[in-house]
Amino acid sequence: MADTLETGALNRNLDSVMAIFTMKNDHDRADKVQLEPVVSEPLGATPDQRALEERIAGSVVVDDD
Repeated sequence: MADTLETGALNRNLDSVMAIFTMKNDHDRADKVQLEPVVSEPLGATPDQRALEERIAGSVVVDDD
């Protein structure tokens, strides 16, 4: 039904105001879309500070020359 109203309004076979009113009230159409942001870490999870220090200490080569 909503497709028929939309096509009729676009082809000017129906009154567009009445078609829009009917689609909003009877076919769950709306004027706006609400978007909700997804909050997450953009660089991934924050590593544990101690684990990071141990990883760095174990991978650094010290040259005693």
